[in-house]
Amino acid sequence: MDEFRARHAGVKDIVSQLASEAWTESDKTGEQARYLILLSVLVSLSAGIASFLMFRRSSQSEKVLLDTLQQLSANIEENERQNWLKTEYARLVGLAQGVTDLKLLATRLISEIAKAVEGGHGAFFVLESDPKSTYNGEYALLGSYAYKENKQLPNRFRLGEGLVGQCALDNSPIVLNNVPEDYVAIQSGLGEYKPLTITVLPVAHENEVVAVIEIASLQPFTPIQLELLEQLSLTLGVLIDSVKGRHKTERLLLEAQLLSEELQSQQEELRASNDELAAQTQTLKQSEEKLKAQSEELQVINEEMELKTVHLEAQKTDIERQNDIIRHASEELQLKADELALSSKYKSEFLANMSHELRTPLNSLLILSKSLADNGEGNLTEDQIESAKIIHGGGQDLLRLINDILDLSKVEAGKMQLNPERIPIDDFLRNLQYQFKPVASEKGIKFECAKAADLPEALFTDAQRTEQILKNLLSNAFKFTSEGTVYVSIERPAPDIRFTDSDLTRDNSIAFKVRDTGIGIPSHKQEEIFRSFQQADGSTSRKYGGTGLGLTISRELASLLRGEIHLESREGEGSCFTLILPLELPEAALKTETESSQLTGQASRTRVEPAKEQVRATAEKPIPRSGERSRSLLVVESDPEFAGVLRRMAEVRGFETLIAPNGTEALQLAKRNVPDAIVLNPWLPDMDGQELLRLLKDSTKTKNVPTHLITGKDEVAASLEKGAVGFLTSPGAEALEAIFAEIDDAMRPGRIRQVLVIEDDEGNRKAIRELMRSKDIEMHDAGSVSEGMDALRERTFDCVILDLGLPDGTGFEWLERASEEGRIPPVVIYTGRELSQEEYKDLNRFTDSIVIKGENSPERLLDEVMLFLHSVGGKTTKLEGDRTMIRRVHDTDNTLQGRKILLVDDDLRNTFALSKVLKQQGLDVIMADNGKLAIEKLQADDDIELVLMDMMMPVMDGYEAMREIRSNGKYESLPIIALTAKAMIGDREKCIESGANDYMTKPLDVDRLLSLLRVWLSSDR
Repeated sequence: MDEFRARHAGVKDIVSQLASEAWTESDKTGEQARYLILLSVLVSLSAGIASFLMFRRSSQSEKVLLDTLQQLSANIEENERQNWLKTEYARLVGLAQGVTDLKLLATRLISEIAKAVEGGHGAFFVLESDPKSTYNGEYALLGSYAYKENKQLPNRFRLGEGLVGQCALDNSPIVLNNVPEDYVAIQSGLGEYKPLTITVLPVAHENEVVAVIEIASLQPFTPIQLELLEQLSLTLGVLIDSVKGRHKTERLLLEAQLLSEELQSQQEELRASNDELAAQTQTLKQSEEKLKAQSEELQVINEEMELKTVHLEAQKTDIERQNDIIRHASEELQLKADELALSSKYKSEFLANMSHELRTPLNSLLILSKSLADNGEGNLTEDQIESAKIIHGGGQDLLRLINDILDLSKVEAGKMQLNPERIPIDDFLRNLQYQFKPVASEKGIKFECAKAADLPEALFTDAQRTEQILKNLLSNAFKFTSEGTVYVSIERPAPDIRFTDSDLTRDNSIAFKVRDTGIGIPSHKQEEIFRSFQQADGSTSRKYGGTGLGLTISRELASLLRGEIHLESREGEGSCFTLILPLELPEAALKTETESSQLTGQASRTRVEPAKEQVRATAEKPIPRSGERSRSLLVVESDPEFAGVLRRMAEVRGFETLIAPNGTEALQLAKRNVPDAIVLNPWLPDMDGQELLRLLKDSTKTKNVPTHLITGKDEVAASLEKGAVGFLTSPGAEALEAIFAEIDDAMRPGRIRQVLVIEDDEGNRKAIRELMRSKDIEMHDAGSVSEGMDALRERTFDCVILDLGLPDGTGFEWLERASEEGRIPPVVIYTGRELSQEEYKDLNRFTDSIVIKGENSPERLLDEVMLFLHSVGGKTTKLEGDRTMIRRVHDTDNTLQGRKILLVDDDLRNTFALSKVLKQQGLDVIMADNGKLAIEKLQADDDIELVLMDMMMPVMDGYEAMREIRSNGKYESLPIIALTAKAMIGDREKCIESGANDYMTKPLDVDRLLSLLRVWLSSDR
C-alpha cells in the first residue's frame, strides 16, 4: 500500500508538471490550445485512475501503469506537434493579411516559411499571367531566402522546364534527397554548406498552379514540416490570386479614371466646337446674302458659258471622230495580235506533229553510226571509227535538242499526252540514283539521295514526265557543279512554302528537291532562265553550253502535271530547285489535256477521220531496180475509192503504183522504193500534207522526185515553195490527165530546163545568157515587171533570175504579184544595189539566194541557178553540158587545190568532220577553237586566203573576232564566211555588219559550202 501511494504521488507530480507546462504553453498559443491541454490532462487522469483500478485487479499492474505513462507522453508530444503546426500555419497565413504587393508577399512568405521548416535556402516563383507580357506563362522568381544570384542559373521557367517547370506541370510536390555536390550551396559569413534535401511545392488555385516554392535544407524535412508546407500550398494560392485580383482591380480603376478624365476633356472640346459652329452659322448667313448677289452675276456669266458650250460641243464631235479612228486602229491591232497568236499556235502544232518524222531518220543515223563506231567486222581505220563516233555524238545531241523543242511545242499546242500510273517512291528514287551515280563518279563529286519518313509509298502521276523534269534538273546540277555535292530529297513541302496553285497544300502534295553546291544563279536571272533559249549566262562566250530549253520544258511539264517549280539560289553558293506535284494527279488535268488536243486537231485540219474502209499500204516488198523496170508512182491518199482511181489511171500509163493511206507510211515507202513521181493529197489523218512534202524534199533520197499536190488554191503558193512541181485544185478527169502529163514531162529524158531572166539592161541579159549557155537550158528574157508576168503566165519556169531595178516597177512588186497568182518558181535575186536590212527581210520571204553584182558575182549566180535546176523537178541525172559550164569556175585543180584556209570552231566534232571534207578537196586547213586564237594564227601565217568563222565560241566569239580582223587594214579584202547554227531573223545582217562576206547556216550543206569556197577563192580574186 505504501508503494502504491508512492507511485500515485509520482503520477500526481508528473501530471502536475505536464499541466503546468501545458498552461505555460497555452499562454503562448491561445485559448484553443488551453482547452486542448486541459482535455489531454483529464484524459490522462482518467487513464491513470483506470490504470490504478486495473492494478488492483492484476498482478501486472505496474507494467500497465508504465505503458500508460509512455502513451500519455507520446500523446503530449503529438499534441505539441499539432499545436506547432497550427500555430505556424496561423502565423504564416496571418503574415499575408493586408499585403497588396505581390513581390513583397513572396519575399515575406519565403523568408518566414524557410525559417519555420529550418531551411537554409528558399525561392518563391510566381506565374506571369498578363497576356500582354512577353513572359506570359512563365514562372518568375519574385522572392528568395539566402539566395545568391547566378548568371548560369535561370530565374524564369516555362512549364516542364527544370524542377520548377516540372512541378508546375505535374501540380505535385517534388522532394530530392542526397543532392549532388555541385548543386546550389547554402552560404553564410563563415562558409558554405551543401544542402541535403530539396523540396519543390506547387501553389495552386482552382486547379491552376499560380506559384512554386523551392526550399533547400541541411537536413531532411520532418513529416510535420512537410505537412505544414502542404497545408500552406493549399491556402497561399487563394492569397496570391487575391493579391493579383486586387492589383488588377486597381489597374482597371486607374484606367477608368484616365478614361473619365479623357471623356471630360472631350466634352470640353465638344462644347467649344459647338460655340465655334454657332459662330460659323452666323457667318454662313452673311455669306448667303453675298451669294445671292453673286448668283445674279453668275447668271450673266452662264449665258456667256452657254455660247462657249456650243463651241465645245463642236470640239467634242471632232474628238469623238478621232476616237473612232483610234478605236478602229486598235481593233486592227487586236486583229493582228490574234493573227500572230494563231500563227504561233500553228507553229507549235507543226512542230508537235512532226515528232515521228524527225526521230525516225535520226534513229537510223544513230544505230548505223554506232554500228560503224563499234567496228564489229574490224575493217575500218581509226580515222573512220573516229568519224563514226563524231556522227553518233552529233546525232545524239541533235536528238536531244529535237526532243526538247518537240516537247515544248507539244505542251504549247496542247498535244502532250499524259499517262498517269502508280509510282513507288522508293523505286523512283533508286532509279534516279542508278542513272546519275556514274555521272557523279565521272565528275568526282558526291551524289546523295534521301526520302522523308512521313511520305506515302507511291504517288499517282505521269512517271515519264516526272522523270524528265528531274533529269533536266539533275543534269543542270551536275553541269554547273565542279566540286561539292548534288543532293536529291523527296519530302513534304516546307511549312513556309507559298504555292502558286491554290489546289496544292502540304497534305496533298510531295516535293522533289535538287540541291547543288555549284555556281548558283544571280537573283536578277532567276526568272529569265525559265524562258525559252535563255541561260543565266546568255552571251555567246558562255562556258557551259546548252540550248536553254530544259528549264522551260520542265516548268511547262510541271504545270501540265498540276505542279510547280520553285527556285532558291545564291550566286557562288549553289542552287535548290524544288518540284512540287500533287500526290494524286487530278482527273481535270487529263480532261483539259484531251480537250486541248482535240481543239488543236480541229484547228489544224478539217478531215481527221480516215475513210470507212482504211486504205492499206501496198508494195511492202521493194520494187526491183532493174535497168528496164517500169516507172513507179507513189499515191498518198486516205480515201480508198479515189486511191483506186489514181491507181488505175497510173497502171494504164505503165506505172507501178504504191499506195500509202497516211504520211508515216508514205515516208517509209518513198525512202524504201524511191518512186519516179508522187501524187499527194495533203488532207491526211496523221500529219499535214505540207509537212509531208517538206520531209520528202528534205530527204536526200526523195528531194528530186517530182511531187504533185491535190490541194486548194489557197495552198498552191506554199506547195510550190516547198518543192512541188504541180498541183490540182479539182480532181476531175481532165485535171488528173494533166497531172500525168506533167509527170511524164518531168521524167522525160533530156528535158529542156526553162530559165527566165528579168533584167532591163540588154548587156546584162546577154552576159547571163552566155554564162548559162547549154543545150539543156532554154533562156527567156523580160525587160520589165509586166513582161515578166506575161512570160510567167505563158509557161512554167524552173528558175527565175530577177533584177530589182526595173523600168515599170521593182523586183519586189514582181515577187508580190507572182506570189498572189500562185505561180512563183525558184528565184535568184541578181542586183547591183546595196540592200537595207528591211529589204533583206522582205526578200527572204521568197528566197535566200541573193547575189550582189560584182567581180565574182557571175560565178555565184551560176552556182545558185545550178543548185535550183538540180533540186527541183526532174531526176538526179546531170544536165548535158553542165560539166563544161561549171568547170569554168569550179575546177578543183584550179580553184581549191593547195589553197590555205582558216577554220574557226570550238566544237571538235565540227572541226574534225569539216576539215576532213575540205582536205579531201585539196585544201590546206588550219584550225582554231576560238576567235582570239584565230587572230593569232592569222597574224602568224600570211598565206591564209579565206576564213570560215563560227559565231558561238568561248574566249572571243565570231562577231568580235571578225570586227578585230576588219580593223586591221591588212585583212580588209580577206574573204570571211560566217557559220551559225541559230538561223534567227537578223543573224545574217548581224554577221555582214560584223565583217563577213557571206553567210551559211548549220547544218552545213557541203556542196553549197564548196561552191561558196570556189567563188571566193577563184583565181581572178
